[in-house]
Amino acid sequence: MRIFPSALALIAAAFVLWGLGSGLRRLVRARTGRWPVSIGIGLAAVVCVGGVLNLAHIAYRPVLWLAAAIAAVVSVLEARRANFATLQIIPKETRARIELCAAALVISAATVFAIVTQLPPRVFNFQDDLEKYLAHPVRMLATGTMAGSPLSALGSETLGGQAFLHGFILSAVPLPYVNGVDSVFGLFALMLIAAGAGWRRFPWPLGAALAALCTAIVNPLYVNISGLYIGALLIATGVMLVADEREDASPVLLGIVYAALVAIKPIYGLFAALHLSFSFVAEGLQSARWRASGVRAAHTAVWAAICVAPWFAMYLPMYLSSGAFVAQITPTPEDSAGVSLFSASRIFDGDSVVPYTTLAFTGALVAILALAAWKTNGAEDDRLDRREKPLGIFAGAVTGCVSFLVLLLYLSRWGGYLPCVRYAAPFLLGTCVISAIEAP
Repeated sequence: MRIFPSALALIAAAFVLWGLGSGLRRLVRARTGRWPVSIGIGLAAVVCVGGVLNLAHIAYRPVLWLAAAIAAVVSVLEARRANFATLQIIPKETRARIELCAAALVISAATVFAIVTQLPPRVFNFQDDLEKYLAHPVRMLATGTMAGSPLSALGSETLGGQAFLHGFILSAVPLPYVNGVDSVFGLFALMLIAAGAGWRRFPWPLGAALAALCTAIVNPLYVNISGLYIGALLIATGVMLVADEREDASPVLLGIVYAALVAIKPIYGLFAALHLSFSFVAEGLQSARWRASGVRAAHTAVWAAICVAPWFAMYLPMYLSSGAFVAQITPTPEDSAGVSLFSASRIFDGDSVVPYTTLAFTGALVAILALAAWKTNGAEDDRLDRREKPLGIFAGAVTGCVSFLVLLLYLSRWGGYLPCVRYAAPFLLGTCVISAIEAP
């Protein structure tokens, strides 16, 4: 009974977000790019708009649905402008049709499984979910804002970006279904991006299906309803904007994606900082114009700051009051003597840290191979789109590897070993997995 209406809702949400992302690309005069990446751009834009609505104290149910209606109109107009042949939705070649059908089968199977098992989940985390995260969208719809007190997790553990997305679900269906944003739509859109990265990338006609499967089989280490697949989706969007030959790493688009990541969960700011830095290095190596690359990186950082500013401004009185809030965000040092990248000890629901370490080292290998490919072929090929791809892949892969090491070897001293392993999962899904798919 849940599958059909949920599938319709997924398709509608993906279409609306694609339209927003496509319109934003056209507005900033960026390339059309791959249509799954436009979904990630559209989602990032929605999160950034959420900060403005919450800052203005108008994030009520009617306003959310008015915004959704405007986005739907924009998407319809974009669909009328689009040439669907260039979107590769209905390919003409037999091989491409086989690849499309295989990818659709894998994505559909994984999505249906997520719908059946996660809508709604049988249990919630009695500390994180019942005491914090489920209350945030309820509060927003009732008061028009998530601005609160230093006694809540808002403003520190999260700025409210995920709760704003939950608000759209809560405005239409009962509260237990809100995690469909992450566990169903986030996974669905992430598989679409992975399939887009693998499309026609491999010599056999199952590349897109294999790419989607690679994201579905990684254990996400779910313990609460905070942003996990949504974080991985936005991280993958940022990686694709820099690494894919069809994409345009516009400072505006990257800035919006970085800002949305921080709004979803501040720990994702680690990806934004590292990816921006390594992208700057990659562009500097590719063009040999370090000053121009620095200016471009600065523009990206400025746009990210502008787009995330409303979320921080909403909590500014709380930040300035210090006292209880400072005590809340001050980390407590923990014993990290047991931290090991190769420990076989079981964590959470059965996995050890070894699969995630393997993904991180795979990312390191991809980064080395991408850099070697650029060194070998870069000087022989003057076409920019061919020369920038290996370095873009290098930026994404090395970001994932370094993020993993920083989380487990440094931040775990304050945040704890097990939480940092869990935080690493979306980093690895969005960076190392996507970069490895892009590499062939």
